[in-house]
This record gives sequence, structure tokens and C-alpha cells, in this order.
Amino acid sequence: MNLLPRKKAASQGRSFRPGLDHIRLALRLLLDARVPWYLKILPVAALVYFIVPDLIPTPVDDAVVLMVGIGLFLELAPKDVVEEYRQALQGRPTMVVHAHPPEEDTR
Repeated sequence: MNLLPRKKAASQGRSFRPGLDHIRLALRLLLDARVPWYLKILPVAALVYFIVPDLIPTPVDDAVVLMVGIGLFLELAPKDVVEEYRQALQGRPTMVVHAHPPEEDTR
């Protein structure tokens, strides 16, 4: 499992940088209703552990827990939603395709 993928952008836009862009991507996914709620627990729990590491005393570095939590969240989130936001962060136009089209008014 590649937790921190590095993708190159096309000639237009900028490259995807792991770290800050992963955090931005995770924040956008946390606010998206297409991502299941139970997956949203991963980055939130990792952030809580990062802020208050003494809750569970372990020899693991707090930053590693945060990176793995965000990376796992990005891997398990719906691929089409992740790619949509990844392209938006790279400055490339995206076409949003939702799983359920809006209902038509039948009056």
C-alpha cells in the first residue's frame, strides 16, 4: 500500500506535493458527503492523537501516526472523489459526476 503517492501534473498546473497537499485533500474529503462517515474517523482520530499523544502512551512518533492516518484515509476514500479533489488542487479543471443525478420535478 502506497500511503504517500507522488503524482506529476500535466504541463499546466502544478505538481502534487505530499504533506501539505495531503492535508488539504483530506480536509476536502472530510467535508464531502460522498465519503462514508466511518472513514472520516481515521484522520480525526490521528489528529486527536497528534494533539494529545499522552492518551495512549506508545513509542510511536506522533507525526507518523498522523501521516499514516491521513494516508490510510486517502487510500480508503472513494477513488473518484479523491481524484476529483486531487486534480482541483493541481489547478486542473474537473468535471463533477455524482453517483445520484438530481431528481427532476414531475409537476
